[in-house]
Amino acid sequence: MVEICDQVFNSISQKVDLRSRSLAVPPFFIAISGPVGSGKSTLALRLNQKFLEADINSVVVSTDHFLLPNSEIATKKTLKGFPDSYDVDWMHRLYRQICQRKIAFYPFYSHLDYDRSLELQQLLTDRQVIISEGLNSFLIKPTDIAFYLMASGKECINSIDSRTIQMFKSNPDAKHPLNQQPLDEIKILKAVIKNWKNINRKSSWRHKPSLQQTVQYVYKRQLFESYDRSQLATIIYNLYWRWQLFDMIFVR
Repeated sequence: MVEICDQVFNSISQKVDLRSRSLAVPPFFIAISGPVGSGKSTLALRLNQKFLEADINSVVVSTDHFLLPNSEIATKKTLKGFPDSYDVDWMHRLYRQICQRKIAFYPFYSHLDYDRSLELQQLLTDRQVIISEGLNSFLIKPTDIAFYLMASGKECINSIDSRTIQMFKSNPDAKHPLNQQPLDEIKILKAVIKNWKNINRKSSWRHKPSLQQTVQYVYKRQLFESYDRSQLATIIYNLYWRWQLFDMIFVR
């Protein structure tokens, strides 16, 4: 992921001078999406650190925070992570406030409580870069640049399993439904695989990139940049990567 972060950071730095970005214009908006467990959060956090080290005022906003409360998700009879389990109106409202350089508030989703918290988070007006990461980060348009992380089902499952076990080890009282103490790592892995087949890969596919949205894909630690920005080229390019995504998520 370090190599990918450097590639992404260099790609952005070559295109725009963010250090001198005026507060009179909206922040530079970066969207990072990809299947569950593909490394979106890791890339976003490392990229954010790179910006801060370069004296560029940036912040990461995870779209996980816009998941509806469990009670509302149950009422909608949907699954957590599917498109209609998010508060999309709040996402768009936050984006408008960011563009207008207004102080904005947005919800907080606690992975430990496995539910939305009552507390709110504050986003200040002085950010030069906003990094949005999550399954549905491409819903916010237009973005200045968008990245889609490609990963096989096996890679995603391994990532989800390792971070789940680590969370339970660090927080034995976590309210996640898979948390049963003492930990049975084999049982957790089986549950993660089951969730991947029934929920995660389906939700990942439903949040796929738009055909007409110019996206830079990251696959096997390599960044594939979209140099031709014409609409036809974008559609053809994304169709190819959508086929790759279908192969990696559903077949393997």
